[in-house]
Amino acid sequence: MIVALFGAVLVQQGMARRFLWASLAVGAAVSFYVVRLGGDFMEWRFLTPASAVFYPAVVVAAGVVGERLAAAFRVPRAQWPLLACLHGGLVAALLAAVTRLGNPWAQTLSIPDQETIALLRRYTDAGRFDWRAAGALCDSLLPRDARIATTSAGIIPYLCDRHCLDLHGLTDPTIARGPVNGEGRGRMGHEHWLQDYGAVRERGVDVVVEWADPHVYPRAVAAKPHDGQELVSARLPDGRFIDFTVLNPALLPALRRDPRVVLYDPDKIADRASFHTVRDAMAAMIVDQLDWAVEASEVAHDFEEHQLATSPYQHSWHTKLLRYLPPFDNLQLEDDGRRIDGWAQWKVFNVSSASDLWLIARHDHTGAASYAVEVNGRRLAERLEAAGRPDEWWGEATLRIPRRVLVDGTNTIRITRRRTSEKDAEWYYMWFVQPAPERSPTSPAPPSNSAGGSATPGLGSSGENNDAG
Repeated sequence: MIVALFGAVLVQQGMARRFLWASLAVGAAVSFYVVRLGGDFMEWRFLTPASAVFYPAVVVAAGVVGERLAAAFRVPRAQWPLLACLHGGLVAALLAAVTRLGNPWAQTLSIPDQETIALLRRYTDAGRFDWRAAGALCDSLLPRDARIATTSAGIIPYLCDRHCLDLHGLTDPTIARGPVNGEGRGRMGHEHWLQDYGAVRERGVDVVVEWADPHVYPRAVAAKPHDGQELVSARLPDGRFIDFTVLNPALLPALRRDPRVVLYDPDKIADRASFHTVRDAMAAMIVDQLDWAVEASEVAHDFEEHQLATSPYQHSWHTKLLRYLPPFDNLQLEDDGRRIDGWAQWKVFNVSSASDLWLIARHDHTGAASYAVEVNGRRLAERLEAAGRPDEWWGEATLRIPRRVLVDGTNTIRITRRRTSEKDAEWYYMWFVQPAPERSPTSPAPPSNSAGGSATPGLGSSGENNDAG
């Protein structure tokens, strides 16, 4: 009603035309700016300010129409302001009703590369990203004169209250005017991104809070410092951890004294690139290895992942910090892997057809899984098995690939989840091993994986540390 009265006054004073022309100019300018900028991933954020001009302009225009109708129907001139106000009020009420009724639809409307209003709420939801708690924790940990950089340059610097460099350039002209790949455009509002930590340090930044995504474990414990950078994990009140990278070593002594902080500890981390539970039994040499979910390794091995149309996901990878089962529970490591509900295929190099090839695969114990194996297009009788447990631990499954299906040099391996498999498996690292040249013909053979167990010394026969577990 206030807007309707405002419109009636403008009409009465003869200023409506100028107001409408000005509103049109402002709306056109904002629209041009948004289109020229390329839009934004936060739904309607750049267009919302224009509504402060658009809504009153519609109501004022309705008042003008009301006055024109009054004149057309020869209504006494003294009543024109009232009719203009009533007509504008009716349109304002209609706009309010349409906005209210359309609000649920607008909040869930999905547009490619945009996040809905409801989805944006996750960044402050406790138990999810919870950047509110992350910003408050950084504020309590970092010195007042520390300079931070972040990709979440909204709530993080607001609550942390430190000088902040926006790595996406929203508040930095140097980053904002950097070159953009015109052929492969990225996410709206994120195509400018300063990722060179050396350049970030040159800008005077002490700490980078690049993605304050809480984790259930402190990732810093497995992250070895390099190039003057050290990852720090800080515990949130709910027990989860957020990570940030310290570029200024002078901050580390004070952080180490804080009981909420976890830093790299080489004594607690095993070598991720080595297999462990079957190491003593495998008197052999590694001819090749595939590091799952690491792009360089997958590309080098022509890795392919194909999920089924009915799969609950089309791409699923995880990073986990776990221990092995006893008696190897002193070994803890972090690794990246993929869940395979359909099939995966890759190439193995440096293979000899003169002896059997052993596949050793690291997996986590999330559920019993069974995969059929094809080598060079020939189906094996043996299967690749990952044992299941109610809790998560690292396991290493083994599979013997007979030499009769091998060729010298490059071989292609495909694993396909069997329909009778209880669950799918998450695979993290695979080694391909053949007997060393000095192995004598009478030496014990490597363990068998054909029946879900082995009595080979060094693996154990309890089912906890053999190929089935």
